[in-house]
Amino acid sequence: MRKLMLLLLPISLGLGGKEVHIKPIENLEPTELEVILVEPVFSKPTYTLDVEPLIQAMIMVESEGNDSAYHKGEKAAGCLQIRPIMVREVNRILGIQKSELEYTLEDRWSREKSIEMFHIVNGYHNKNSTYEEIARAWNGGPNWFKKSLTKRYWKRVQKQLKKQKKNEDWSKSFDRGSICSHQPEDIIIENFADFIKLRAKIHLLSELIKSEKFSTSFFEGIDIKETIRKQDGVYVKKYEKLHGEIGNVVFIFDTRL
Repeated sequence: MRKLMLLLLPISLGLGGKEVHIKPIENLEPTELEVILVEPVFSKPTYTLDVEPLIQAMIMVESEGNDSAYHKGEKAAGCLQIRPIMVREVNRILGIQKSELEYTLEDRWSREKSIEMFHIVNGYHNKNSTYEEIARAWNGGPNWFKKSLTKRYWKRVQKQLKKQKKNEDWSKSFDRGSICSHQPEDIIIENFADFIKLRAKIHLLSELIKSEKFSTSFFEGIDIKETIRKQDGVYVKKYEKLHGEIGNVVFIFDTRL
């Protein structure tokens, strides 16, 4: 919202070629008149479908959710990778709609403004379209149906939509009274546990390496350190067999340790 301050002062007027003097009233102070200029407001179009999940999926495909993403070759910027030609199309549509709104290239770095531009374009061209049509049109432009690359783009968007749906289903079924896990976090924890198991196995194997003087076999190769240290012959590495595997992993979070 912008504010404009006007000062009302005593003036002289010229009427019909005659000069008319308006005598100022004594002790009259300049009067401030506040005029409020209302900024044009974005109005979201009405779709036949809820496009919010689609927008979030496309943001992940376009930029992995990075509002600062920039593709130098296509000059595409922001979370939805909007190109200059798209900004021009947005302003063209606003002109047709007699809107006072106008977007700039800098607006692409704002997630809110990027999503608004998405709505303006699709509200004008594709508000009654399917998810696939909206996504492929965003990727390929007016002739998206002639471009096979837009099919690949749609598959990537579908993958993100399925991922979102899976997370939503788990969130809805999450019962804090009976379980203490949630699949996305479980996967991360399990992967970290596997990493710890691997590191533990490597550590155990390092303790099972023995060095012995070469006789008939090089086994796992020459032990250079031992050969140089003893200087009485060639020493080779020999691995003892690790019996069993790493089982359960327990994490202890204790600052006293």
